[in-house]
Amino acid sequence: MPARRLVLVTILALTAACGGAPGRDETAGAGCPANAKPANMSFTLTSLNGDNIRLADYKGKIVFLNFWATWCVPCKVEIPILIELQDRYKAQGLEVVGVVTLDEFAKAGPFADDMKMNYTIVDGTTRQDIEEAYGPLPGLPSSFVIARNGSVCYTHVGVPRPEPDEKLQDAIRRVFEAEIKSLL
Repeated sequence: MPARRLVLVTILALTAACGGAPGRDETAGAGCPANAKPANMSFTLTSLNGDNIRLADYKGKIVFLNFWATWCVPCKVEIPILIELQDRYKAQGLEVVGVVTLDEFAKAGPFADDMKMNYTIVDGTTRQDIEEAYGPLPGLPSSFVIARNGSVCYTHVGVPRPEPDEKLQDAIRRVFEAEIKSLL
């Protein structure tokens, strides 16, 4: 038994010394596929309060990049969950960024106030380049979960489907939260 323990300790020590599993970028997070593609973060977009927001400034954080519109019913369903996740995981490095698209950006401010949105909202309504970088976007909402190293680890078009007997909001929370936790 002591020999087995010594072998196990040696294997664990060697694995740690060699940087873990081969082919895995640890800065991406355990949940990110080893072959995840880099996100295009070379955009500067205008926020609701008129600030220039550089997506590249979020490198080192987990970014939940969410393309949405005020008229989009599924977007309205997932926004309260995004608010909740931003509250819960911001201190651990999560940044939810909402990109308004296929809409009038002037509608976003009042909408965000009504919904009590607590995350950065930026104008993508006149920016075909950002939609092309992450698209084509076949539907809204479209979301991209980006690891700290800038890899796109998860993508969603629409909202996650619930399991039988599961409420839609619970499914959205379950899927998004599991993805975020895998990258913490």
